[in-house]
Amino acid sequence: MHSGESDQPGLECARLRRNTQTKLRALPLDDYRSESTEIIRNLVNWEMIHNAQTIAAFHPSRTEPQIQTLLQGIANTKTLLLPRVLPGNQMELVHINDLHRDLHSATFGLMEPRLVLKGWQGEPPQVILVPGIVFGKGGERIGHGGGYYDRFLSKYPNSITVGVALSCQIQEHPIPQLPHDIRMSYIVSPIGIVKTDA
Repeated sequence: MHSGESDQPGLECARLRRNTQTKLRALPLDDYRSESTEIIRNLVNWEMIHNAQTIAAFHPSRTEPQIQTLLQGIANTKTLLLPRVLPGNQMELVHINDLHRDLHSATFGLMEPRLVLKGWQGEPPQVILVPGIVFGKGGERIGHGGGYYDRFLSKYPNSITVGVALSCQIQEHPIPQLPHDIRMSYIVSPIGIVKTDA
C-alpha cells in the first residue's frame, strides 16, 4: 500500500472533524439548549440508564450536549463517575456526588474532578456516556484527535458505550476507522437512541 493510501483514513477523519467543529461553533445557543433537552429526555427514559447503578459520563464543554442536569440527577440516585486527565495522555474515573462542589476548571478548560478526590477503585461502570466530534451510525466516533477516549475505553471492554451527539454531529455515511478506534454500542441524539452494529 502506498503511503498516500494509508494516510487516507486519517485525512478523512481530520476533514470531518474540522467541518463538524465549524458547524458546532455556528450552532445557535437556542439549538444547543433544545437539542440537549431532547437528549436528556431520551436518556432519562431509557431502560439502560434505569437499570445501571454505576454510570460514567463527561462534563460537557461549550460545544457539546449540555447534559449537566442529567449528571446531577445520576449523582443523586446512582454512582456517577467523571474522568480526570492524568500525565501520559491517560484518564481515570472519579466518583462525583455534587457537580458544583466536586469539580474545578482543569486541563483544556474542562471541568474535572478536584485533585483531592481519589480515583475510582470500584466495579467498572455498566454504562459510559461518551463525547465526540463526529459519530457514525455504525458506532464510529471521531474525537479531538488525542486518543484519550480510545485508550480510556479500552480498559472497560464490557461496559456499554453510548455516544452522545447533537444532530449535526451524526454522519450518514460510514466513517473511516483506525485499528485502535473503539466503536460505540449506542448513539443517543435529539431524535432518539440507536443501537449500532458494534
